[in-house]
Amino acid sequence: MVIVAVALIGLGWEMRGQIDPSRFFRRTFTAATLIFIVLLYWNHHAWIANRNIDRVASTGKLDIAYLTRDLALDAVPTMVERLPSIPEPMRSELQRALVARNSKRLRLFNGDWYEYNLARSRARDALLTLK
Repeated sequence: MVIVAVALIGLGWEMRGQIDPSRFFRRTFTAATLIFIVLLYWNHHAWIANRNIDRVASTGKLDIAYLTRDLALDAVPTMVERLPSIPEPMRSELQRALVARNSKRLRLFNGDWYEYNLARSRARDALLTLK
């Protein structure tokens, strides 16, 4: 949607004067490439976890099932790091849920060298600090 919005803005910009299709497509392709690069390296699961944990201060609620079940392993280090900022009843519950959910996945952490995954490695390291 962002790429389509950028393309439409670019088309509107081009319509101010003489439309040059090659310039329009070149600019749109450049913008799309930059957007894809940002989305590729942006850890959106960690961002979502941070927003949910930040919301605890204002609402007093934390959707632990969503955080532990629906977010990828990319969010685990962020949740472990942010545990001290969560009030106690929810902190213990989130910690138990993280360990319970990912203890079954620990066999995934012990793979061959060609199965290496940075997210799994970071999640394993974060989970080992909890035990």
